[in-house]
This record gives sequence, C-alpha cells and structure tokens, in this order.
Amino acid sequence: MSKTRRAVYLSAVARYSDMIIQFVSVMVIARVLTPEEIGIFSISVAFIALAQTMREFGLGAYVVQERDLTRDKLRSAFGVALVLAWVVAALIAVAAGPLAGFYGRAGIRDVLLILALTFVISPLGLPAQAMLIRELQFGKLYIVQLISSTIQVALTITLAILGFSYLSMALASLGGGLAGVTALAFLRRDLVLMTPSLAGWRGIAAFGGFSSGANLVGTFGVNMAELIIGRMLGFSAVAYYSRAMGLLNIFRMTVQATVMSVALPAFADQYRAGIDMRPDYGRAAALMTGLAWPFYGMLALLAGPVIHLLYGDQWEQAVVVTQICCAGGAVMALIILSGPLLTAIGKVKANLWREIAIQVPRAGFTLVAAFHSLEAVAVAQVAAYLVALVVTIDSTRRYIGFGVGDLARATWRSLAVTLTTMAVAAAVPLLIPGAAVERGFPWFSLVLPAFGGACGWLAAVFVFDHPIRREIRVAGAGVAGWLRTARA
Repeated sequence: MSKTRRAVYLSAVARYSDMIIQFVSVMVIARVLTPEEIGIFSISVAFIALAQTMREFGLGAYVVQERDLTRDKLRSAFGVALVLAWVVAALIAVAAGPLAGFYGRAGIRDVLLILALTFVISPLGLPAQAMLIRELQFGKLYIVQLISSTIQVALTITLAILGFSYLSMALASLGGGLAGVTALAFLRRDLVLMTPSLAGWRGIAAFGGFSSGANLVGTFGVNMAELIIGRMLGFSAVAYYSRAMGLLNIFRMTVQATVMSVALPAFADQYRAGIDMRPDYGRAAALMTGLAWPFYGMLALLAGPVIHLLYGDQWEQAVVVTQICCAGGAVMALIILSGPLLTAIGKVKANLWREIAIQVPRAGFTLVAAFHSLEAVAVAQVAAYLVALVVTIDSTRRYIGFGVGDLARATWRSLAVTLTTMAVAAAVPLLIPGAAVERGFPWFSLVLPAFGGACGWLAAVFVFDHPIRREIRVAGAGVAGWLRTARA
C-alpha cells in the first residue's frame, strides 16, 4: 500500500471518529439550547474563524511544503506563530466589546474573550502537528484529534446541561485545545517544547503572507453569510443557516477533510519529484466528486427527515436552506482541491488572487440576497460557487495544463453514479404505502431510501468503472490480508 493511500485511510478513520463524536454533541445541543443561543455562538465563531486564519499565517503549509526544512527554520516558524497568535488574541480581546455592541448581544463579548484564550495555547502544538502532516504520520494525528474531540464534546454537553448556555461551547473549545496540545507534547515533546526563534522570519513571511492571505479571503467569504445574516435577518436565522451548513459539514468534516489533509503533502511530494500532476489531480477530482455528488444529492432528497431526526421539529426552517446549499456543495467539490494544488507548487500569490476573484462577488451576492430572505442567501452561495468554478478552471489550466475538457473527462462517471444513486433512493418511497411511511418514521422515510441509495451507489461505481472501484478493491484486499494475519 502506498504511503499516500495509507495516509488517506488513517485520516479517514480520524475524521469519521470525529464526526461520530461531534454528532452526539450536535444532537444534544440542538435540543438543550435555543436557536437564539446557538446563533450567538455561531456569530462569534465566524469572527474567530477569520482570526484563526490570521493566526495560522500559512505556517503549517510552509513547514509541509518547504523543500529544505531545517530545525532552525522550524524554530523560526514556531517563533512567528507565537508572536502572531498572541497579537491576534489581544486584538480579539480589544474588539470583543465593540462587536457585541454592533450586534446588540453582550454574550458575543463573553464568547470571544473565552475563545481568545485558545489562541494563547494553540501555537504551542504547531511545529509538532505540521511535522506529523509532512511525514504523513496520520495515525499519531488521529490519536491527538480523538483526545481533543472527546474532551471538547464531553465538556460541551456537560456544561450545556448545567446551564452555561452558549458559553458551554466556548469553554469546551478551550478545554479541547488544551487536551490537543498536551497529547502532542507526549508524542513529540522535542517539538512542543522547542525554543522559538525569529531568525529568518522574512522568508517565512514571504510565503505565509500570500498563503494566509488566500486563506483569509476564503474564510472571510465562507463566514460572510453568517455575519450578514446575523445583522440583517436575526440570530435565529443564523442558527437555521448554521444547522443547514452543519449537515453539509458531515461530508466536509469526513471525506473532504480527509482528502484535503493529505492533498497538500501528497501534491508537494509529487512536485518535489518533478512528476506530471495532471493525472493524479484528475483522479483526485474524480474520487472527490464520486463521493461528494451522491452525498449532496441524497441529503437534498432526505433533508426533511434528517433534520427532524437530528435536530427536532424546531429546526423545520432549515430544510429548504439545506437543499439549496447542497447544490453549492456539489459545485464546490469540483474546485476544492485547487487550493492545495497551487500551494504545493509554490503558486501562493496566484492562489491569493484566485480567492479574491471568487470571494468579492460572493460578498456582493450575499449582501444583496440578505435584503430578501434566508433562502435567497443560500441561492447566492450557489451563484458564488459557479463563479469560483470558472476562476478555478482558469488557474488549473494555466499552471498545470488541466482545463475544462480534462475536468469533464475526469468527472463524467461521477455524474452517472450520482444520478443512479438518487434515482434508486427516490424510487424506494414510491414502493411503500403512504400510511406505512407515516407509522414507520424514520425507517421508511429515511433509513430505507438511504439504504437503497447506498446500494445504487455501490452498483453504479462498478457498472460505470468509477476510480472508486479500485479503491474499494484495494481496501478489501487490505482487510482480507489483515484478517488472514489475525487468524494465523
């Protein structure tokens, strides 16, 4: 098994474990806290996401892609990380009051002050985490993530039940961050406790400035919707939008995050070796869309029963928003790997301009849509992703010679698999009497269509000879070999 494929499998295990843990938290919190309370935390997190990008400054990506990485360069990256993180923490503390006043909610100030403390401790783990990614040591990263997520979710649920309201999620984030850094210290003590330095900071800043600039613009565009909704449509509307995005994040936190965590080091490894990147980029796009499109299609079909089961009846307004956002997620699957690709080949400046060309129209679309309705804001996100598709295809064509024709050839099988999956899932309810559906919720309205869609997807993958077929066979052979070894 190649080191890249092994890294993908280990990362997948980590992401799915994290998803299961987070799911428990979401189901409990959605029933303990009100949409208004969740909306306050969501607005705060949107600002923290922007600050997080500033804090990271592309330093992790720098460590991963640097061709001649020495311990002195690693110490310098650590020193820059400490300075930036602590400055950003101070800025958050100063801005917390004015932001709370702007939205008219004192709770935003309290949440921001607590989350600012996470910036004090988080850079301590950056060298260790970045080196584990560079070395494709995703088994160790899995341990760190599992410990951090478990502590965070346990604290969230406990504090929410005890009446800490939206502060429960903020305090839990701080606890999870402490747990993660502690776990990294046990795994790579020499890197967590290393002496920081600022020697050579200019070279790091040259890379980090463009890299973090691209990430900052992208993060701002993604979180712009919640910031605008909170101001113009209210905190309950933010919560409905957040719950819709939470469902889309099931895929993003698992499959997409798995691929993204491996994409940068894998692409960088190929680039350092002088390998033509077009075949593997096309194959990665096929694998991503072969999983993303069926997921978003199924979620759009089953949004109603999924939301009722996970969140409860008070979240009914999130159904249509979820269905619209699924279309945007499908478009995003076509372009999501372009960022790691451009970073891996050193085109961080080009990636910054690409993000600006995408996110400026997105902000405009969102602002105009917010004058109408929450559903209009969701439609605006789809329009923004279509603009992003055009811009991204131009970038990949220019830098690696991968154009629209290459993308179509790489993903047509994914479209066939998706249509088959949705057709089978949609046909299942038609075969069941309506009264049985009502009595058997969620089995007839959710579980059986989902099972039918999964069967349709698996069959279509083999019928259309999708690249996922090979991955299934490789994984099956690996499991069979492991079982033979275990029996022996």
